Amino acid sequence: MLALVLTLLAAADLPDVVHLRTTKATYNRKWYAVVKDKGIFLKPNKEVTRQGGPWVPLRLPDGLKGDVQEISIDDTRLVATNSKRQLFSLTEMLSGADKINKPRKWTTRWGAPFGMASGWRLPEGYLAWSLSMASPEEDEYYMDLAGNRQMIGKGACTTIFALNRNGQHISVLDPWLPLDYSYEVDGPRRGRFVSTNVAASGSVIFVINKHGDMYTRLWDFDISGSDRAFFRYTYEDQRGVSIPKKLPIIQGWSTYPAIQLPIRPWNAQPKIKGRITDDISIAKRGKGCVHRTLRVAGQDEQGRTGYYEKDLGDAAWVFKPTGEPLRRPLIDNTPHDATEQTLGPAEERRFRYAGDFQAELLDFHLYSPPATLRVQLAGGPVDLLVHYTDGLRQFEKHGRGLERSDRKLHAVIEVPQALFDKHKGAPGTPFGKFLKKNLSTRNRFVRIHLAASAREIALIKHRIIGPTWKFKAVR
Repeated sequence: MLALVLTLLAAADLPDVVHLRTTKATYNRKWYAVVKDKGIFLKPNKEVTRQGGPWVPLRLPDGLKGDVQEISIDDTRLVATNSKRQLFSLTEMLSGADKINKPRKWTTRWGAPFGMASGWRLPEGYLAWSLSMASPEEDEYYMDLAGNRQMIGKGACTTIFALNRNGQHISVLDPWLPLDYSYEVDGPRRGRFVSTNVAASGSVIFVINKHGDMYTRLWDFDISGSDRAFFRYTYEDQRGVSIPKKLPIIQGWSTYPAIQLPIRPWNAQPKIKGRITDDISIAKRGKGCVHRTLRVAGQDEQGRTGYYEKDLGDAAWVFKPTGEPLRRPLIDNTPHDATEQTLGPAEERRFRYAGDFQAELLDFHLYSPPATLRVQLAGGPVDLLVHYTDGLRQFEKHGRGLERSDRKLHAVIEVPQALFDKHKGAPGTPFGKFLKKNLSTRNRFVRIHLAASAREIALIKHRIIGPTWKFKAVR
């Protein structure tokens, strides 16, 4: 009886509606969820379901019971953390209360191999984090850069994006990846944008800086070009490529045309004309990863509290008053884009090759491809591009960034179209000779292997027979 009374008292002052998705109060299309007294309370999302109901406590497993710190929901998954930053997952969040409220449904399993590792935790000193989940049931598909409709894998794509303490690094925690913090998605401006908050939903990331500059991006491990075990990717133009009548039966390889790389870059969102905080929220809506509801907490001209809202692709923000107190302080929301005034240090590195030809990688950034490959020839320097993506490692672990040990990446050397057209049939020119000897006169995209360490970058055209071009770090 005492426990019931305490539960009722805890739920008495919970909100009627949850407007923003944060790590203390959040929602999906089925439920509202809040953290209160180190527990989790659920209530039907009446804005979507049109069904009311009281706040009820969620039964929790050992290790989380009485120690809930933060939560995040997307699609059918809820992730909660305890005081040790450990991750606890529940994958019934589009079900009814009878299925959700069973402690045995919870798991701490997270990490390679195949999501069966014993568990993981958020990085130490993180500023913010958010769960993202894109699924074939809820999202169904997305459009790649070529405008082709691409499938979302049957296993869905679950990601935690954790903003690290300097605001520049966004760690990627995926249940199928190794238990390390070596994977990242680069922030805007090649990782130099300093975010103060991050939010995500359905593989769309939303960031903001201290001056109210905001960016969004469609990104997850599968979309990025890294999951070559289940999907096909190419840098060749896929616009207008037809779909064959018969598709392969293997799930991922049935994606056709191949997924167009590189993927879409960060997209700057219009500034909000008003007083805002950096309390941001994003929620999925509809199929195709096209529509996402963006919200930013703030005040209108009359001083009323609430949030500014718009769809992902809309130009105008609309203020909606709530009367609820702001959870975070107002920021210096400049009327102009202040991105350039707040950029952090660059992580680009320079590497030099001296062999049968002279070349440099001018701006290699592990998390922000491509890099410029400048080749010195008799006719003058020629700039090519080196595209690269990380891979689906299962047992090989790394730290963040470049290390002493090699990190193996998928890579492609791109010859600019005009340069390729000019020299592919001209073997007598300096670049024509280089093209024929080292790359290809049939295809301007040449697939290679890339091994990256802090000391050198190795570009390997063929793993067994070579050649291997080793670029040494320039101090």
